[in-house]
Amino acid sequence: MRVMLRSIAPVVSALFLAGSLAAQERPEVQEARTHTGQVTEADSARVSEGYFTGADGLRLFYRAVGDRGDTLVVLHGGPGMDMEYLWPDLVPLATDHTLIHYDQRGGGRSELPEDTTLLAIEYHIRDLEALRKHFGIGRLTILAHSFGPALAALYAIDHPDRVEGMIFIGPVPPRRGGFFDRYSANLASRLQPEEQKRIGELWPTRRTYRS
Repeated sequence: MRVMLRSIAPVVSALFLAGSLAAQERPEVQEARTHTGQVTEADSARVSEGYFTGADGLRLFYRAVGDRGDTLVVLHGGPGMDMEYLWPDLVPLATDHTLIHYDQRGGGRSELPEDTTLLAIEYHIRDLEALRKHFGIGRLTILAHSFGPALAALYAIDHPDRVEGMIFIGPVPPRRGGFFDRYSANLASRLQPEEQKRIGELWPTRRTYRS
């Protein structure tokens, strides 16, 4: 399990870098978002935001929703995404739970490290541990989507005594069965030549995309 998950780390890091750079190129991604129309007035009063210090001192943005019941730490998908696409759908859970979302390193309002080797998966694991310590949570209950379950599973492998439970929504697929070859072929059909060239510059060891 550990070998299989860690074997996708170069893929994850390259995709995360591509997504993060794309986000950096869009100014609206960096703007503070107001969450109007997504929650009731009562819920809005129970939303708090701020930053915590992740691995290697990186500033990571968080949003806590609700203030009762068990705490759920939410891991968004990606790589290179942020919490904004996911958190509104989870607001109803805040009626009976406290939800803690955060933008993973390089995404949303969290810092993008100048040294892109710091986007490797092991730093994401350390960020999650830093969040646990920041909020003083003994054992994490993790709700994760897409790429998030890979991060959650690796965290659980490294820190089994610090995980209470995990809920996975649409987790990343297994590597066997030719999924990534099929994915690459499908992606290539949607990319312009200049986009394929840019991916090659960011990820020189990738599989060759063929249209």
